[in-house]
This record gives sequence, structure tokens and C-alpha cells, in this order.
Amino acid sequence: MRDILYQLKLQYYKLRKFGSHYQQGYNTTVNLSRVIITKHSAGSINIGNYVMCGGELYSFLDKGNISIGDYSYIGLDSRIWALSSINIGNRVLISHNVMIMDNRTHPF
Repeated sequence: MRDILYQLKLQYYKLRKFGSHYQQGYNTTVNLSRVIITKHSAGSINIGNYVMCGGELYSFLDKGNISIGDYSYIGLDSRIWALSSINIGNRVLISHNVMIMDNRTHPF
């Protein structure tokens, strides 16, 4: 009963914080305080089944799309920032302290 109540509270929290722009698969571990996307954004973050993510996922300017496949691992303190789109496939291992971006963050 306690596990069901926890899952319901978690689903309510995710829906209230992210709206429908955040999808998380079965048996996935993500630090939700390090997921940055607003529920009124144009982007989305989709995480597959059996994923462990210790890093930060950021939909840059609320229009980036991030997709992480099944059985993947994102190391601690890694950052994935998307302005348009970043797709990470199935069974991918990303080490700690890695920065993945699909754009330049400042002009020359």
C-alpha cells in the first residue's frame, strides 16, 4: 500500500511540475530536481525504461527535446542541454561530468 501511495504522489508531482512534457519509463531513476522544463514549454523530455540519470536535463529556452533510450546511464554531474533536439539511444553509458549540448550558448 505504501508503494502505491508513493507512486501516486510521484505522478501527481511530475504532472504538476512538468505537465505532459516529461515522460519517464518503468523502473527509471532520475533526480527530478535536476530536470529543468516548464509545463508550458514547447519542448519535451522522454526517458526510457531502466534508465539511471544522475545528471541534469535541461530544455534550453523551453523548446528543446531530449530523448534517452532504454537501459541507459547518465553519470553524476553530467549535463544535457537541448535547444533543438538531443537523442540518446538504447544501452548508452555516459560518464560523470560530461557536457552534451546541441548549440552554442553565446555568439562570437
